[in-house]
Order: sequence, then C-alpha cells, then structure tokens
Amino acid sequence: MLLVAMLFARKHLDSILSFFPDEQRALLETAMQRLLRLEQSERITQIIFELKRLLLVEEYSIDWIHESWINDKLDKEPIYLKNIIKKELTNTNQSYTHIIPRAVIKQSFKLAFINTTQKVALFDPVLMRLQSIKNNTHAELITKVGSYMLGLLATSLNTQRLIKFINRRHSNLKLNIIDNQEEIFNPIKNIILQQIIHTNSHNNLPLNIGILIIALYLSCHNQRWQRALLLALPKTIAADLSQYLAQHAKLTIEADEQARLATLIKAGMDQEH
Repeated sequence: MLLVAMLFARKHLDSILSFFPDEQRALLETAMQRLLRLEQSERITQIIFELKRLLLVEEYSIDWIHESWINDKLDKEPIYLKNIIKKELTNTNQSYTHIIPRAVIKQSFKLAFINTTQKVALFDPVLMRLQSIKNNTHAELITKVGSYMLGLLATSLNTQRLIKFINRRHSNLKLNIIDNQEEIFNPIKNIILQQIIHTNSHNNLPLNIGILIIALYLSCHNQRWQRALLLALPKTIAADLSQYLAQHAKLTIEADEQARLATLIKAGMDQEH
C-alpha cells in the first residue's frame, strides 16, 4: 500500500499511514523516508521493482487459503490419497511409488480452489488488516470489532436499557461504553439491534456482531473479492460471514457510509482489551 501511495497519492501519505497501528506506522515511515532520499527516477524504479516482486504470486497457489479449508478438503479425500497430498502440499521430498503422477494428484486437489485467485488489498485498510492476520487470531480481532460496535451502540441509545437487555441474554458479557463522537448510522444500527435480539444466549455475541459488521462492509465489494477473503479466513467464521452476506445482499451502502464504516471497524480493531 505504501509503495502504491508513493506513486499515485503522495499528498495523502500521512492520512493513509494513520490507518495503521503505531508499531506498523513507525516501520512504514522508516521505509518511506528511505525511499524519499532517492532521486525521483531512482525512487520510481525501486518502487516498481519492489511491487513486481511482491505481486509475483504462483498462478494456482493455495498457500494463502486458510488451513481450515485445506483440512476440510483433505478430510474428504480417499485415505490412500490423503498422505500423498499432505506430502505434496508441504513439499516433502520422499520416495514415491504411486501409479498416479504426483503433479496430477496435487493439481486435482487444487481444483476445488483455483477458480478463486488470490487478491491482495493495496488501498482498503480493512481488507488489508483482515488479510494480514497471523497465528489464527481472526476471532480475537473480529470480536474486538463486535465489542466496539456494541459499546458504540450503547452510547447512542438508552444505555441502561440496552445493557439490561444484553445482560439478561448474555450474563457474562461486559459492555464497554465507547467515548467516541462517531455514531453508527442507519440502517446499520437497526441491523445490529436485530442481530442482538436473535443471537442465542450460548453464542458469542461480540464475535457474531463483529462478523456481521465485516460482512456488511464486504457487501460493498464484488463477489470475487468476497470469495477471496472468505477463503483466507477460518472456515467457521467464513460460514457465518457468508450467511450474513446472503441475508443482507440487497442492502445498499453509499461510498461515504462505507468510509465511515471502515473508520469504525479500524477503531474496533485498534482498541485495547
């Protein structure tokens, strides 16, 4: 994102960097200053070379797909093929005696995924954060978004009434009131309220709300982007996200509302526990 911004949006570098956490912003600012010290022609050449390097992705690579999707597909394979596929996916160099060529087995397994190619977000701060999640902390980050939105909702409604209702259904949930001038806009507010009402007491309400909000944001993007992001998420989360996408497929979110929603999601991701 920094490289593209330095080519096409240098005037907006400060506002773009503000979307990142402090630690990442410091690293990006260091990289930016290193590039800015170069002459213009040398700087452009360096940026283009680096972009080419970053965007060179194997045409049918499935490395970017979350392991839960791979494991689910593996579970459906015949036992005699499962170990072969596992070794091929991990590039294990062992003797091979099966009659079917390795490449055929590996490619056949990939067919379930290769209709969706990897897409790398370069400008969208929310998609960039979702694609950069490491160590299976997806649920934790999305739960933070849901908790933030619940707290923000409480500030714009009758706080005590909402807290009492939530506590009756989710007694272990602590609702944090958010001191923020931003307000959830309609119809997003109504959709969240409906979800609160219909979420069972044994479900994780903040996680459900977080997935819902991500789905509403993702509904602004085309189906190829939606599919690419779903495959990069744990399958259990992706299943709920898909359900919400289908449920709210007719919802229209204007460009300015999408930008406001991105700001709220980012604020939720950045909040402390």
